[in-house]
Amino acid sequence: MEPEVTPEVTPAVVPPVVKPTPEPVVEPTPEPVVEAGEPGGNTPEEIWARKEWRAAKEAREEAARQREENIRLQERLRTIEEERQRAPAPAEKIYTIAEINTAVEAGTVSRADGDKYIEEVIVPRRVERILEQREAKVAEKAPLEKARQEIGEYLKYIPDLNNRASVEFRKVADEYQGFLNDGLADNDVTRRLAVKAVYGTLETVRKKHELAVLNATPRTIPSDTGGGGAPRSNGKVDISKAPATMVDSWEREGADQATRERRYRIYLDLKARQNAR
Repeated sequence: MEPEVTPEVTPAVVPPVVKPTPEPVVEPTPEPVVEAGEPGGNTPEEIWARKEWRAAKEAREEAARQREENIRLQERLRTIEEERQRAPAPAEKIYTIAEINTAVEAGTVSRADGDKYIEEVIVPRRVERILEQREAKVAEKAPLEKARQEIGEYLKYIPDLNNRASVEFRKVADEYQGFLNDGLADNDVTRRLAVKAVYGTLETVRKKHELAVLNATPRTIPSDTGGGGAPRSNGKVDISKAPATMVDSWEREGADQATRERRYRIYLDLKARQNAR
């Protein structure tokens, strides 16, 4: 028996894979950025035309700016001319009586014309000037008079200001001297300012004075018994029943217990008097 012969198998030859060579990418030349109406293109002629267009545009813009500047200057000149025309005319020369008499003696003006000029021009102007000076003096004295009146009011509530040896007077005097050193005028307006700087406004001084008088006045005040019983003199009062506005005032002032009770008794007394009417 003949042996089996296995046929030899020759492997197939596979050709290598050849990748295609990529074609070079040619990027398009970007178009130049142009304004509306500006010539485009990249040829020498088009580039030249674009430069000419831009030069012409700059010339037009420069001409427009120059026109605006000319208009502005013309407006300024017109304004100056209008202001000049609105300016008051030079004041008419007013001759003096001596000048009129000299002209009459020289024969350049008749006596009748000279007397008429004196009566109709010189005298009315002189009277007008006197009245203006008088009104100016009155207007100048008005602030001083008002300041003097207010100082008098301060003296009513702070009488020690009349005593040059008092502490109150020295405080105001030091403040007044400081104002003078700062260049303020030596008058009653500055004096009032010094008093105000030390003691506050006139209204503040008045209220403090009234409150001091009220607190210093001895009273027989009914206490708040709560049951309608008979009042007793200078009894204890329950300040917890005091109005909220009064309590707020105490808190702002830092009033002590005795002051609060005294003021609340005064309040109850005034309230009782009002209810009894």
